[in-house]
Order: sequence, then structure tokens, then C-alpha cells
Amino acid sequence: MSVATKKDLRKLIGRVLRTLSAESKMEQSTRILGSIKNLKEYHSAKSVGLYLPMNTEVDTRCIMEDCFGCGKSVVVPKILTDSEFEWVSIDSCSVIDALPRDKWGIPIPEYHDGNRLLLHPELTPDLIIVPGVAFDSHCQRLGHGKGYYGRVFGA
Repeated sequence: MSVATKKDLRKLIGRVLRTLSAESKMEQSTRILGSIKNLKEYHSAKSVGLYLPMNTEVDTRCIMEDCFGCGKSVVVPKILTDSEFEWVSIDSCSVIDALPRDKWGIPIPEYHDGNRLLLHPELTPDLIIVPGVAFDSHCQRLGHGKGYYGRVFGA
């Protein structure tokens, strides 16, 4: 797919996502959790890396809550540069609610919040869930176009 076609597709999907109700996003978030819970990789994972969503993305809260309920560790990325981040562990969804937001509405993990946010630079989660604007029939991901996850994970 050409760069121009990807850009047009992102714009089209972005317009659709901005019109979704909170109820619809929650329904889709729950559906995604159901799909994730069917993965053998999820069942065997002791730690899960989750993205913190933009306002237009499905919420990862239900995935976090399920992880906590199953005794899994949850880590989220603290972005350092365009190609670097550190994993920060969280122990509840309320920690995320208290974080400041960036210009896209994404919570920004900070270290000063007592023991609730702990830096884990050496940790590689057993399973990592990343955002996607769209996916094709071969499960290839179309991201937001900045190339961040491609640079970080070499994808």
C-alpha cells in the first residue's frame, strides 16, 4: 500500500473513530478483551505490556483489569524519545486515571507517584498489546503513521 493510500485510510478511519460513542468504544474494547483472552499467549503470560490509549482508541482498561484479576503484572511504556521508552509497572487502573495527559489525551506515566509506578528498564513483557488504526486480513497493522512502534520493536 502506498504512503498516500495509508494517509488517506488513516484520515477516513480517524473521522469514523471520532464519531463513535463512548458506549460503542466500550463495546469494542470488551470484544477485543474477549479475543485476547482466547490467545494461549495471554494465558501463559505473567506480564503484559499495554499501550495507553488516545481519546479515539479503544480503552485498554478492561484488559488491565483482567490482567490484575488473573495475577498478571501490567507495564506501560513511558516514552523517552522517538525510538526509546522504558516500561513502568502499574498496580491499578486508578493510577492511570490520576496521570497527566499529553496533547493526544494519552496518559503520561511519571515516577513520582510513590510505589504505584515503578520503573522496570530491564523487563520485557511476555505479551505486548499495541494500538492499530486498522488491520488487514493478514493481521498486518496500520499504525498512526509516526512509525514509533516500528522503530521501537523493529517491525
